Amino acid sequence: MQVANLDYDKLALADLGIVLAKDDLSYIRNVTGELKRAHDHQVKWRSKFIMENGILSDQKFPTPASKWFQCIREELVFWEELVRTAIQYSRAKINKEKLELKIKQLGNSEMERLDKELLLLDITEKEFEMINAKRDAKERVREIKHWEEIKDKLLKENPKLDINNQENHEEETWVAKWKTELQIPKELVSPTMYKDCLANLQTWENNKKKDGVKEIGS
Repeated sequence: MQVANLDYDKLALADLGIVLAKDDLSYIRNVTGELKRAHDHQVKWRSKFIMENGILSDQKFPTPASKWFQCIREELVFWEELVRTAIQYSRAKINKEKLELKIKQLGNSEMERLDKELLLLDITEKEFEMINAKRDAKERVREIKHWEEIKDKLLKENPKLDINNQENHEEETWVAKWKTELQIPKELVSPTMYKDCLANLQTWENNKKKDGVKEIGS
């Protein structure tokens, strides 16, 4: 069965009459179209605005390279989850087909009639899983697209970025991050965080002196 053929309205209202009062059921029937629209157009995870300004904040990721490699981490998580979602959809579809075969194998006794009803409920559950899996897959692709757009923008603005070797950017990134964090008023930073940032910077400066290399920004 193709996902596009799944009856959202039927599934959304499945057996609600058993648990809802008549007035409540009537109300839900009236707003089911809006619930379907909200379901299909929901931004389930992050918007592009949050990605650029919340996830990739200048304090956490102060350099173009740090932003680039965080984009990779974020989009790979969504890629892996997209694959898992596809597997979940396929598993639900196969289980649905197995349930349909079980129904065909049952007879017409009273016990078998009840077994059929239970199996039909299981089928409805699997169909709803498939609808949600399709929605989630679309949302994961949306976020991957946004991460790719952000990466493209970063690369256009910084064409010399070494996008294949994060290690080449680590020093610049972490020194900038530590210096930024030290600029935060002490009363707003935990003593441990301030102490760690200062210790990290001092260690970096001492190592540079030993190596006879000028410090970044000096």
